[in-house]
Amino acid sequence: MKKRTLKRTLCIVLSIVLVTAFNSSMNVFAATTSNQYAYSIGCDHGSWAWLLGGHEGDFTGNVNYAATCYGIIGNDYNSDTGYKYAGFNSTDMSTCDHISLVGCSTASNGNYNITWKAVDRGANSALGFTDSIHSRTSAGKTWLEKYNDGLANGYTISRCVTYATGFSSSSDLATYAKIYGSSANTVTDSKGASEFPFNTVITNISAKGIENVVEAKSEEASGMTSSIVAEIKKLDANFDLNDYRMTANMFAPQDGNGMITFSYYMDDTVKTNKGFVAVIENNVIVEIFANDVATKEQKGELDTKGVAEVNLVTLAKNHMASKSALTIDSTKNVVKTTENYYYDYLTGKLVCEESIFYSLAESDGVIVDYTVETVIN
Repeated sequence: MKKRTLKRTLCIVLSIVLVTAFNSSMNVFAATTSNQYAYSIGCDHGSWAWLLGGHEGDFTGNVNYAATCYGIIGNDYNSDTGYKYAGFNSTDMSTCDHISLVGCSTASNGNYNITWKAVDRGANSALGFTDSIHSRTSAGKTWLEKYNDGLANGYTISRCVTYATGFSSSSDLATYAKIYGSSANTVTDSKGASEFPFNTVITNISAKGIENVVEAKSEEASGMTSSIVAEIKKLDANFDLNDYRMTANMFAPQDGNGMITFSYYMDDTVKTNKGFVAVIENNVIVEIFANDVATKEQKGELDTKGVAEVNLVTLAKNHMASKSALTIDSTKNVVKTTENYYYDYLTGKLVCEESIFYSLAESDGVIVDYTVETVIN
């Protein structure tokens, strides 16, 4: 078995976008507090540091020329903890078109968080996340790369979220993404070469009153599910809701925008990267598409039926009974622990992902997580 440990040494990923190009393949990091300040630990900003500065914990920078930037830095350095603080509390963000704050709980705590603060201070739009996320895992990296590609292609912020989810619907970034400000905002008028690459059906299904739900089983699904299933079967006649779990995320409720994802599970144990996405605009499901894996399967480019699911599920269950690859630090406040099993049809890898999330009281509740990915097949 191969293990890969991801220690989060940088507690926020910051993407500031106006009209300049940006690097969608950059390594990304995650985890932050939910209030108006963000934190970084021992990071090397390298050539990106010129974008950043600060005074009394506030973010500054010439946002008119900002490209993609990961990490923030401020002058409010705490010598006891080694944290540097930055935020937007007294910063004029009116020249900022869009900002993406990729970190744990950057959009939690109702409407008082660092993502909301960016819009409150003048940014046209901002993306954050309402809970703990895994942005450095394979699925998380793919989601962020495709999200940035969507921005470069001139998609709306809302479309960028659904586009990224089409390539990485198993990522929890899709589950917890949230947009403040205008979800119809775009950061460039130029259109990239990439078209929307998924098999799609156009729909007109009311989604009024839908509530966010995470990984719901078929018996917990909403009343509109039968209409959605009927449309999905136009894409996959063999679709069986009992083999899937449903996640609804109204990531831009101010515009009535969101999505519902259906993720395929092996024996209700191993989550896969095969699924379907229902796109919600103005409280209406306007289209449903097969994600990257499902589309490739339908085109005959990928054989998911030939995978020995029974063997993979047995491997996962046997691994569950083994000792955890992570050791909990009893001196820290544990927010939660997670253990999940994923199968990637594109790589053929079965992975166990274990995480511990700590809240550091000495640093205003900043959340740091430690993740181990173990390939078990």
